Amino acid sequence: MAMSPQDRRFEFRARRAIRAAVSRSMRWGVVAVVLSGLAAGCSRSNASFVIPRQSTAQAQFLYAEELGKRFYASLNPRHRVFLGEQALTAYRKVIDEFPDDKTFVNRSWLASAMIYEKEGQLRKALRIHKRLVRDAAEDATVHASALYGAALVYDALGKPEKALSYYDQVVSRYGESEDPVLSGIAKRARWRYQQVRAK
Repeated sequence: MAMSPQDRRFEFRARRAIRAAVSRSMRWGVVAVVLSGLAAGCSRSNASFVIPRQSTAQAQFLYAEELGKRFYASLNPRHRVFLGEQALTAYRKVIDEFPDDKTFVNRSWLASAMIYEKEGQLRKALRIHKRLVRDAAEDATVHASALYGAALVYDALGKPEKALSYYDQVVSRYGESEDPVLSGIAKRARWRYQQVRAK
């Protein structure tokens, strides 16, 4: 099957990125990403990622977070797709391997939702945010972030009434908090609330 020039350029750049990642990861003693599907000439969506299992939920989460940072730092849109899938796979590993550690499981769900938002998969992001709003009330930072994230997604989907409702919940629950993270989220929610109302 003949490949278009655009697909050949994509494959060349992806292979170059893989080689760079492999050399960096070997220097650090980390197992590299294996993109066997791409090397075999398959489509982009058939790529598989090998994420090493860490000894603790915290270590697994920190590994996933490093991959997430690479995703956000990438300027190449095509490379970013692979980095996003890699980060999502790593966060999923935290969820699957350490289901009893709710702190890192909830933070992994939240990070996954933020990646989905960035990739434009708003419905997936919204499902995760709503799940966290329902299930993660004991972790105030995750809960406030999920409320704020749901409001942002509703705003992006063109549903200002629902966005206002979620912004209001953030402000009413966390507006008077002494925690600087929670008060910062509430402050942003208050500002976004005013922006949406002004439309």
